[in-house]
This record gives sequence, C-alpha cells and structure tokens, in this order.
Amino acid sequence: MMRVVRVPTEQEEQNRAHSRQHDQLLRQRKAMAAEGRSLVLSQGFGMMSGAWWRPRAWASWSRLLPAWIKEQLEVLRPNLELLDRQIAQRKKELILSNHEALPKGFGAQTLVQLDREIGEWKRFSNRRKVGCFFGFVPREYSTGRAQRLGSITKVGSARLRSWLIELAWRLPRFQPNYAPIVQWGQSLCSSNKVIKKKAAVAVARRVAIDIWKMRTGRKTAQELGLIVQAQVPRNKTLPQAQQLNSGGF
Repeated sequence: MMRVVRVPTEQEEQNRAHSRQHDQLLRQRKAMAAEGRSLVLSQGFGMMSGAWWRPRAWASWSRLLPAWIKEQLEVLRPNLELLDRQIAQRKKELILSNHEALPKGFGAQTLVQLDREIGEWKRFSNRRKVGCFFGFVPREYSTGRAQRLGSITKVGSARLRSWLIELAWRLPRFQPNYAPIVQWGQSLCSSNKVIKKKAAVAVARRVAIDIWKMRTGRKTAQELGLIVQAQVPRNKTLPQAQQLNSGGF
C-alpha cells in the first residue's frame, strides 16, 4: 500500500533542526556530567547531586577530592559550562519565538518545539491519526468477542511523546479544572508508579488531541476548559538562574 508522505519546506527543516539541537545539547551535557560523576563514585567518594561542575557546587566539594581526580574533572568542566551557555541560549531563542497567549502550564518552549516538529497540524484529518503519530495507541489482543488492550505501541515519535508526558505532569498544578486532569488527576498523584504512568499517558494523549484541535481551529483553548495566560512580551528575557538551569538536569 502506498501512502502520501508530507515533505517539509526548507524553512520548516531549519526550524526543526534548531529545535532538535537544544535536545541534542541536553543529551551531551547529561552524558558528560555522568562521566565525571562515575569517576568520582567509582573511587569511593561522594558527590553533590545535580550540576556538580558549576562554580558554587564545585568549590564546596572538590576540595575533598584527590588531585588526580580534580585534574580529570577540570578537563570536563569548561565543556560543561559551555554547554550550559549554549542550552540557555537555545532555550531563550525558542521561548522568544512564541508570540501568542498560551494555556497556563503548556510552556512556550514546549509548544514551539511541538509546532516545529509537526510542521503542519492540518496533515491529521482525525484524532486517531494524531494519537498514532505520537505513539499513544494501545496494543490490542483480541479474539472473537473478547477484546483486551495493552500498553501503548510507542511506534510514533519518541521525541514528541516525551514532551507531551512532561507536559502532562505539569498540568495538575496549572490546569486543575481541565477535563483530563479532573478525570485522571487523582491517579497522577497515586503512590502506585504503574497507575501514575498510565494516567500520565492518558492525559498526554488527550493533550495532543486538544492541541491539534486548537491548531486547526476546531476548538479554542477556552472551549476546551483551559486557562489562558497573558501573552509573552517579545522583549522578554530569562533570569540568569533560569537559563543555567534549563533542561531540568
């Protein structure tokens, strides 16, 4: 069976590459930070959690390390600090590229990256195709009249799915009256990890479909029961602390 494949425009490719580079830088920083942490822990020394390479953290615990370990970590620190600056700059550029009022908790960066990855939301003609593209489709084990659904197939975009899952975890705080949160909010706060994950996936699927509805003009945020925040000023700048802590390391 032949299928029609949408080819992105040159500008869409550029925007998507710019967005993806932010995530690539995050992965590089995470790997390099783990390399330093592994060295310290393998020698029986404790290490501060979080961004160990930043000046304040480094000054507080590095004096406890042998000279040879400090020497090796000092090789990594300049690269990690450079990655900090590059990630902060990419994050700022993504946020400032948004010029519309967004529902609270959705996040300018998240919506911009979603839009750039999708390219054109009108490519999906129904909600099932949206769920399929994001990988929010359950496995099915059915026979005769018996139907049993399993976990999601994850055949869609892992990048898109991870952004939506992160968004789902934020929404109980910012959108307590949003229908999926009303339905699944209690499960999101459950002490059972399996139940929490299932709830997060269920909310994320609904969010993906509702974003599609908003982007294609089928529904407004208000009609979906979402609280919309004031429009972000175009000259907005991020506090230095927020820039350095971007990416949730």
